[in-house]
Amino acid sequence: MRSRSRALMGTAEWRALESAGPSVCPVLADVAEELCRLRNRLLRRLRDVVRQALRERPEVVRRAVTSLAERYADHQLGNPREVALALRVIGVYLCVVGARLGGCRCLRPMVREATPEVVKTRLDEALPEPPAP
Repeated sequence: MRSRSRALMGTAEWRALESAGPSVCPVLADVAEELCRLRNRLLRRLRDVVRQALRERPEVVRRAVTSLAERYADHQLGNPREVALALRVIGVYLCVVGARLGGCRCLRPMVREATPEVVKTRLDEALPEPPAP
């Protein structure tokens, strides 16, 4: 998960996000939720959806999410809903590393929407293989 995130997001952006720790989980959760709401109106323009969802967000999150979304768009890896799932998985990872899984806002919608087996599968498989250089 960590290596895929770093490859998809970029090393500098991943390190900055990882350094921010689980405190960015609520922001990632909010951005993911907004991406899910906006996807029906702006599905064709992933970059526009992300830009709109990132208004007034912390710089570390803006850089990381923008980089991730650009890679998704450039390599046709997925739509806004899949980017939202990737953000949630990254948020869960940061909460696990920070020993704050009990309050993880990224995990809550995943658990609400699916069985534990499906959540485990999503966590294991949500991030696509990074594109070859």
